[in-house]
Amino acid sequence: MATPRPKITGNTPKFIHLRVHSAYSLLEGALPVERLVNFAVDEKMPALGLTDTNNLFGALEFSEKCVGKGVQPLIGCTLAIKMPSLEGEAKKSVFEKAQETHKTDGEIALIAQNEQGYQNLMALTSIAFLDTAGETDPFITYEFLSDHSEGLILLSGGEDGPLDLAIKNNQADLAGKWAALLKKTFKDR
Repeated sequence: MATPRPKITGNTPKFIHLRVHSAYSLLEGALPVERLVNFAVDEKMPALGLTDTNNLFGALEFSEKCVGKGVQPLIGCTLAIKMPSLEGEAKKSVFEKAQETHKTDGEIALIAQNEQGYQNLMALTSIAFLDTAGETDPFITYEFLSDHSEGLILLSGGEDGPLDLAIKNNQADLAGKWAALLKKTFKDR
C-alpha cells in the first residue's frame, strides 16, 4: 500500500529551493545572501539550499542570516565532474584521449547532510582548484567524489547534469550506467 501524500495547507511550503546561487557564484548569481534569505522568509520556506558554483565563500554568512531569521540553512556547492569512461575507451586514439583530458561531463550539486558531509564538501572544492590545470575550469573526478561522498546529498538533475547531458547526446545507455554508479555510491542520498 502506498504512503498517502501529506496534505498541503496554507502553512505548508509548496517549494523549498535547493540550488540557489548567490552573488558568490561569480558571473552566475547577483543576489546578496541577505536578500535570498529574506525571500525564503517571505515565501514561508523553512529551509533554503545555497549551492554556489565552485566555492563555499557564502556559507558562513548564509548560515548566520538563515539562523537569525528562522530558516534552516542547507550548505552545498555546484561542481563540474568528470565521470568515468564506461564504454568505448579502447576505441579512442591517443589524440582523442588527450583532447578529453580536461573535458567534464556536466555539473552536480552537493549538499552537506552533516558535519562529515561539510568536511567532504570542503575537500572536494579544494581539490577542484588544486588538482586542476590552470588553463581549465575547476572540476572533480567521479573517483574523488566517491572517496568523499559520506555525509553528502547528490542532486544529479538539471540541464547541465551529467545524466541529462548524456541523454541529450543520445547516450541514454551511458546515462543509465552513470545513474546506477551514482546510486551505488550515494544510495538514498
